[in-house]
Amino acid sequence: ELLYWSGRRMTLDEYLQGELCPARLPPTWVSHRHFVFQGDDGGLSVYDARTDLVTTLVSNHTLRQLNVKWFQCSSDLKYILLRHNIKQVFKNSFIAHYTIYDVDKDHHIPVRLSDSPKVSQTWLQVARWCGNTTRLVLVADNDIYVRYSPVSNTDFRITATGQPSLLYNGVPDWLYQEDVLTPPYEALWCSPDGSHLLFTSFNDSEVRTFSHPWFSLSDGVPAEPGVSFPASRS
Repeated sequence: ELLYWSGRRMTLDEYLQGELCPARLPPTWVSHRHFVFQGDDGGLSVYDARTDLVTTLVSNHTLRQLNVKWFQCSSDLKYILLRHNIKQVFKNSFIAHYTIYDVDKDHHIPVRLSDSPKVSQTWLQVARWCGNTTRLVLVADNDIYVRYSPVSNTDFRITATGQPSLLYNGVPDWLYQEDVLTPPYEALWCSPDGSHLLFTSFNDSEVRTFSHPWFSLSDGVPAEPGVSFPASRS
């Protein structure tokens, strides 16, 4: 009997990294009363512990359309921050696209900085709600931004010193993300009411750079990227 199929064969990386294994988005408490989880239908639902009722927040179609890998609900459950299109940088760091889902209007709002082209989303290192508010704190290119409303297009830049592989604001350098900080490997913290923001800056300008070969399937000659790595007498 002949077998017919379409598509492509799976790759070794997909198997080793578990990309083809089924996985649910991690559930979370939004308050002492509301518990958000991914239901059997694949959408996001909220359980009200006071009324014992379950309500749908986001449909399975929306999550699959964006291929969502992480979410965070605002404290009032009116907006949901969705992470997708993740690009891994190191083991514990990445950049990604983020989209805000308006629950009441069933509307998507791509998160992009005000100085980014309107035809594309901004690659962000961090995006999350600031405390128990609907303010957003964002990190892009090692600099921190704050957006006071999820429907606003105006960003307020907090830092302007970020430089790739040299100066970090709100995110750790390679050493701190690997050996010091714990998940979610961020270096900023909002107060519960969103009125204050604490962040750490890392300056690697005097740290020795360790170069290593990087082999790619597309390039014949390996590149030699550098990582700031402190060593004795450096």
